[in-house]
Amino acid sequence: MFNSKMGNTSYYEKKLGKKVSPMEKRICGCFCLGIMLFFLVGPFVFFSNMRFIAAYNPINDLQIDFALQIKDNSSNETFKSTYEFELYKSQTALQIYELNETEFNDVYNFSIYPETKFFDP
Repeated sequence: MFNSKMGNTSYYEKKLGKKVSPMEKRICGCFCLGIMLFFLVGPFVFFSNMRFIAAYNPINDLQIDFALQIKDNSSNETFKSTYEFELYKSQTALQIYELNETEFNDVYNFSIYPETKFFDP
């Protein structure tokens, strides 16, 4: 309690009921708003591609795997096992195209599909 009281001497020296100046209210409000925005909006800006250190990350490779996995959930602990059957696997793409903005929007018409409408080309 002593540390709290001595750390806030300006608060305790103020006369009870004395009005706080409008400038002090504005400074405190702007400071608190800035801290809240920093913690609420800051991570979205930092981890998005809007930040200045974000780099272009093109697709260089492709791999697709489909497998059927069967788990044995029997009550016997000694015979429990998992079976996996590979159905399809591909590690080569036929072609990977590098598109600029006009090709993305005009030539291939990717921008009309809802899956690609709101993303970076």
